[in-house]
Amino acid sequence: MNPNPQSSKVKIAYTGTNCSGKTTAALDTTVRLKLAGVLAEVVSSQDRKISWKDDHFPVDYRAHYGMMTNLIHAEVQAELKGDAQVVVTDRSILDLYAIATYDHPTNPQIAAMEQMVLAWASSYTRIYYLEPLPYQADNKRPNDDFRMATHGQLIKLMDKYQLPNVVRVSRSEVWSEIRKLLALPPHPVFDAEAKFQRIADEIGMKLLVRDPHHPKPNDADLWVVQGVDQTPEQAVSARIRAEQLYDLYFGSDLPCHVMITVETSKRLFSGSTYTPTAK
Repeated sequence: MNPNPQSSKVKIAYTGTNCSGKTTAALDTTVRLKLAGVLAEVVSSQDRKISWKDDHFPVDYRAHYGMMTNLIHAEVQAELKGDAQVVVTDRSILDLYAIATYDHPTNPQIAAMEQMVLAWASSYTRIYYLEPLPYQADNKRPNDDFRMATHGQLIKLMDKYQLPNVVRVSRSEVWSEIRKLLALPPHPVFDAEAKFQRIADEIGMKLLVRDPHHPKPNDADLWVVQGVDQTPEQAVSARIRAEQLYDLYFGSDLPCHVMITVETSKRLFSGSTYTPTAK
């Protein structure tokens, strides 16, 4: 299944500037791969370990060394530590280097990293480029002017290097490309009950599904049930995963609200309960 003879695993990266949907895409891809029976592990963005507040710029060039080596270290750990067949990362060395070269265009230490960056970029089986999405401010992302400036720098680097593993397709085409890359069979078609059972199995918590004919259409459609031995943090993580799986199985055009409840014998609505299958 591995098209990359230099690695024992397939490694898929998403690249793009800040707020381009890389994290969402990486998580969605990982979920889809697991549902297809592929052992997959996601590597989270390393740049958020450094604050992007305006008064921290220009960042010392050594911080860029830190971000890039952190990413490499996290990818190596994911590739070597477990049995994952596919590693998915929501950053690539390219977009981190784009930030570094934009921030320090004449720094010789940053320039000297280019060969290392190119060597590591070649370790990805595929790098999927994502266009910027509408800007969303938070206490970690840089301002929009900086974001778009580094976007331009990333495009310059991709045009300069012309790496054969960098793929520029529309966001909606990425999963089809990955399925072809890994020669995955078509996803099996399940009825609604089987889909809800798969969601419960995947999140590892009970799932309450409200009867669609309930007279209050603004109420939540699904509830993740937090068990007595499960933490609120686990329930939040399960809720997020349940939303992703619902979109995957039923389509994002079918609205669904997922909420969290606790184990109780009382039922305030008509619906069905799905208990995770014992492994």
